Amino acid sequence: MSKWRMRTEVRVNKRITEAGWWNCCTDVSIQSNQAFGVAVFQDHMDRIEAIYAERISATNPTLVEATMLALAAEFARENHMEKVAFYCDNEVAILNCSANCITNRDIDISGVADRFKHSSQSLQDFKLGKIDRKFNYMAHNSAKWAAMNGATGVLDLGTMDENIFSDFMEW
Repeated sequence: MSKWRMRTEVRVNKRITEAGWWNCCTDVSIQSNQAFGVAVFQDHMDRIEAIYAERISATNPTLVEATMLALAAEFARENHMEKVAFYCDNEVAILNCSANCITNRDIDISGVADRFKHSSQSLQDFKLGKIDRKFNYMAHNSAKWAAMNGATGVLDLGTMDENIFSDFMEW
């Protein structure tokens, strides 16, 4: 006889807190004919250093998430961020962008996955991991804000609604 037990563990998000490392959380907001993606770059003390947004001409969620990872890696390289831990809440995008993925690749995103690998390998060091959606609220809220405002490039934090930086924002 089996017993049903309630899941009671507390989920935590462990990001790199070692000096010299950047944490980059990505997320997207998919619209009817396009998407907006953001990469939130924070230093090892969780201070926001930049929020980078792009409009992406696609609506396939996995393709858009993988594209945003590639764009984030390119942004990190161009801005001389030597060590970056990239986080995404789309497991398929992460698996396909992983250096270990050589079989069972999603053909729809193989090009952008290779683009991520190429850009991230030019960094001194990088990591790629899944972030629970519960802990990805800042990237999620920023993507929604970028979509609502048509904002791209490095976002001016002073113009953004302060609630974006809170996990209590309702969209």
